[in-house]
Amino acid sequence: MVKLLANRGVSAEAPANTMAAFRYAAAQKYEYFSLDTVATIGGGFATDVKEEDFLTKSSAKKRPSLLEVLDFAKNNGIKVLINNGFEVFDEDEKDDFFDIVTPYAEILAFACTHSYTVERIAQKFPCAEIHYCGIVTAENLLKIKASSGANDLVIWLLLSEAAIAKEAKKYALLGFEQINEYSDYEKACALGADIVSTNGKIKHDIKSQ
Repeated sequence: MVKLLANRGVSAEAPANTMAAFRYAAAQKYEYFSLDTVATIGGGFATDVKEEDFLTKSSAKKRPSLLEVLDFAKNNGIKVLINNGFEVFDEDEKDDFFDIVTPYAEILAFACTHSYTVERIAQKFPCAEIHYCGIVTAENLLKIKASSGANDLVIWLLLSEAAIAKEAKKYALLGFEQINEYSDYEKACALGADIVSTNGKIKHDIKSQ
């Protein structure tokens, strides 16, 4: 069965990166949701809610802390893909960030765009999934696979990159991004998708009918 990832929660039905969007993802039986995280004043971390949503939508009046979201995911048995924004944290922020998420390693996946980040995550979180969403070439696939060690690896593509899907599948599980129409979902499945990312418009209970 192709797994579904709710990108920033079910953002088609609630503001992205809010608890409402994440609750929809859990209730609708997505296997994963992803989130964007930002460093906050005082040394903490929170989800990155867009300013217009934070200010104007009732479901986003409180920007959830990273710990709040991870506790929710662990209690509801859903995996969390942390989007690659953490790559731009300075070294002190990265150390603090990794310390905070370490107790949740069994439910975590990390999106990475560089081979050196892939290697760092593999060394620090040997049981976490690594989701590579950077440039994909035949040469780069070898480097990413080597950098990921024994960690489970997912290579993310757009449908426009279908030409390299067969090659990517040799090294990792295959993911397709921005799948928000059922016609695109069917194309992704035909290309061998193991997981697709959606804003919440693709759902298990509908696609199985």
